[in-house]
Amino acid sequence: YVYEHSERYGFPSEWIGMTFSITTFWNGMIAILAGIISNVTAETLGFGPVAPFVVALLPLVVCGVMVVNTWEENYGDRKSNFSGSCWEGLKIIFSDEQVLLLGSVQSLLESCMYIFVFLWTPVLDTG
Repeated sequence: YVYEHSERYGFPSEWIGMTFSITTFWNGMIAILAGIISNVTAETLGFGPVAPFVVALLPLVVCGVMVVNTWEENYGDRKSNFSGSCWEGLKIIFSDEQVLLLGSVQSLLESCMYIFVFLWTPVLDTG
Protein backbone atom coordinates (compact mmCIF):
# COMPACT_ATOMS: atom_id res chain seq x y z
CA TYR A 1 0.00 0.00 0.00
CA VAL A 2 2.66 2.50 1.04
CA TYR A 3 4.95 1.59 -1.84
CA GLU A 4 2.12 1.77 -4.37
CA HIS A 5 1.07 5.21 -3.16
CA SER A 6 4.62 6.55 -3.04
CA GLU A 7 5.07 5.40 -6.64
CA ARG A 8 1.71 6.80 -7.77
CA TYR A 9 2.25 10.25 -6.27
CA GLY A 10 5.99 10.48 -6.92
CA PHE A 11 7.18 10.62 -3.30
CA PRO A 12 10.89 10.00 -2.66
CA SER A 13 11.68 6.37 -1.83
CA GLU A 14 13.52 7.50 1.34
CA TRP A 15 10.15 8.45 2.82
CA ILE A 16 9.05 4.79 3.02
CA GLY A 17 11.48 3.96 5.81
CA MET A 18 10.67 7.20 7.64
CA THR A 19 6.95 6.49 7.28
CA PHE A 20 7.27 3.03 8.83
CA SER A 21 9.47 4.41 11.62
CA ILE A 22 6.97 7.14 12.48
CA THR A 23 3.97 4.81 12.30
CA THR A 24 5.72 2.23 14.50
CA PHE A 25 6.40 4.87 17.14
CA TRP A 26 2.87 6.25 17.11
CA ASN A 27 1.40 2.74 17.04
CA GLY A 28 3.11 2.12 20.38
CA MET A 29 1.98 5.45 21.82
CA ILE A 30 -1.62 4.90 20.76
CA ALA A 31 -1.54 1.36 22.15
CA ILE A 32 -0.46 2.73 25.54
CA LEU A 33 -3.19 5.38 25.42
CA ALA A 34 -5.77 2.77 24.41
CA GLY A 35 -4.70 0.61 27.35
CA ILE A 36 -5.13 3.52 29.75
CA ILE A 37 -8.54 4.40 28.30
CA SER A 38 -9.58 0.74 28.45
CA ASN A 39 -8.58 0.46 32.08
CA VAL A 40 -10.36 3.67 33.08
CA THR A 41 -13.55 2.70 31.23
CA ALA A 42 -13.52 -0.84 32.62
CA GLU A 43 -13.34 0.57 36.14
CA THR A 44 -15.78 3.48 35.77
CA LEU A 45 -18.52 2.67 33.25
CA GLY A 46 -19.97 -0.26 35.11
CA PHE A 47 -19.98 -2.59 32.11
CA GLY A 48 -17.14 -4.62 33.57
CA PRO A 49 -14.55 -6.14 31.27
CA VAL A 50 -16.62 -5.42 28.13
CA ALA A 51 -16.47 -1.63 28.69
CA PRO A 52 -13.38 -1.13 26.45
CA PHE A 53 -15.16 -2.88 23.59
CA VAL A 54 -18.22 -0.67 24.04
CA VAL A 55 -16.00 2.42 23.99
CA ALA A 56 -14.19 1.11 20.88
CA LEU A 57 -17.43 1.10 18.87
CA LEU A 58 -17.38 4.87 18.30
CA PRO A 59 -13.82 5.05 16.87
CA LEU A 60 -14.52 1.92 14.83
CA VAL A 61 -17.58 3.48 13.19
CA VAL A 62 -15.87 6.85 12.66
CA CYS A 63 -12.80 5.25 11.06
CA GLY A 64 -14.96 2.95 8.95
CA VAL A 65 -16.91 5.92 7.57
CA MET A 66 -13.66 7.79 6.87
CA VAL A 67 -12.18 4.81 5.02
CA VAL A 68 -15.28 4.23 2.91
CA ASN A 69 -15.50 7.90 1.94
CA THR A 70 -11.84 8.77 1.36
CA TRP A 71 -9.82 5.71 0.31
CA GLU A 72 -9.53 4.62 -3.29
CA GLU A 73 -9.70 0.90 -3.96
CA ASN A 74 -6.49 -0.74 -5.19
CA TYR A 75 -7.49 -3.80 -7.18
CA GLY A 76 -3.90 -4.75 -7.99
CA ASP A 77 -3.11 -7.11 -10.83
CA ARG A 78 -6.40 -8.74 -11.76
CA LYS A 79 -4.74 -11.16 -14.15
CA SER A 80 -3.02 -13.18 -11.41
CA ASN A 81 -4.86 -16.02 -9.74
CA PHE A 82 -5.13 -16.30 -5.97
CA SER A 83 -3.87 -19.87 -5.55
CA GLY A 84 -0.86 -19.15 -7.77
CA SER A 85 -0.01 -16.13 -5.62
CA CYS A 86 -0.26 -18.21 -2.44
CA TRP A 87 2.03 -20.93 -3.82
CA GLU A 88 4.52 -18.33 -5.01
CA GLY A 89 4.54 -16.75 -1.53
CA LEU A 90 5.10 -20.13 0.12
CA LYS A 91 7.98 -20.88 -2.25
CA ILE A 92 9.61 -17.56 -1.35
CA ILE A 93 9.16 -18.17 2.39
CA PHE A 94 10.69 -21.65 2.30
CA SER A 95 13.47 -20.79 -0.17
CA ASP A 96 14.87 -17.89 1.89
CA GLU A 97 16.08 -19.01 5.32
CA GLN A 98 16.00 -15.47 6.75
CA VAL A 99 12.39 -14.93 5.75
CA LEU A 100 11.41 -18.28 7.25
CA LEU A 101 13.29 -17.51 10.47
CA LEU A 102 11.76 -14.05 10.76
CA GLY A 103 8.25 -15.41 10.22
CA SER A 104 8.81 -18.21 12.73
CA VAL A 105 10.12 -15.85 15.41
CA GLN A 106 7.23 -13.44 14.82
CA SER A 107 4.69 -16.28 15.04
CA LEU A 108 6.22 -17.63 18.25
CA LEU A 109 6.30 -14.16 19.81
CA GLU A 110 2.65 -13.52 18.95
CA SER A 111 1.66 -17.00 20.20
CA CYS A 112 3.39 -16.41 23.53
CA MET A 113 1.72 -13.04 23.88
CA TYR A 114 -1.77 -14.43 23.25
CA ILE A 115 -1.22 -17.42 25.53
CA PHE A 116 -0.07 -15.04 28.28
CA VAL A 117 -3.10 -12.79 27.83
CA PHE A 118 -5.57 -15.69 27.88
CA LEU A 119 -3.95 -17.33 30.92
CA TRP A 120 -3.23 -14.12 32.81
CA THR A 121 -6.82 -12.83 32.91
CA PRO A 122 -8.33 -15.82 34.77
CA VAL A 123 -5.46 -15.69 37.27
CA LEU A 124 -6.41 -12.09 38.07
CA ASP A 125 -10.02 -13.09 38.66
CA THR A 126 -9.05 -15.74 41.22
CA GLY A 127 -6.62 -13.43 43.06
